[in-house]
Amino acid sequence: MKRNTIKMDELIKQEEEGDARAQFRLGLAFYKGNRVEKDEEKAFEWWMKAVEQGVEYAAYCLGCINFEKKDFQTAMEYYLKAISDPVINEAGFQLGVIYENGLGLEKDIDKAIEYYKKGAAGLNMASYLSTDALKRLGVIHSWADLGINHQELCKNTQYRFDESWNELLISFSLLHSGIWLKIKLKE
Repeated sequence: MKRNTIKMDELIKQEEEGDARAQFRLGLAFYKGNRVEKDEEKAFEWWMKAVEQGVEYAAYCLGCINFEKKDFQTAMEYYLKAISDPVINEAGFQLGVIYENGLGLEKDIDKAIEYYKKGAAGLNMASYLSTDALKRLGVIHSWADLGINHQELCKNTQYRFDESWNELLISFSLLHSGIWLKIKLKE
């Protein structure tokens, strides 16, 4: 996989030209402190701009930040925007967690199952955790019970890795997939 080593001034120039991906990447840079001083407020601002231009990955990131702040209603709004992209199965997993645990709303196991199924449609930590949740809820016995089209799943995963700016999201996703485990350990 080729690393994208774009310089910050180039990224800012792209953003000034209205490039939504540049806005997303600037948000990640500020969130992680890559090539700039870490600043979550600036990250939030850049991601808001990207969301306004339809970047679902930015919506997912904003959902995670709001989830961590325990603002579950706002997190849910962003996850619902992110889930429109079938490649972002993490949003499905997070929505399943919200509905299963009644975070900011009444528990709704049927909705949790619906979103866990969307979360399972990936090849990442969120798909593993979603599948585990579906097993725990007695919906499936194994991943094979989901009837997921493996060819489509691999195609979506390849898309994810081919997009160099999405590479950055993968580490963000892994960083936040542990949220569910934290909730379960506190019960």
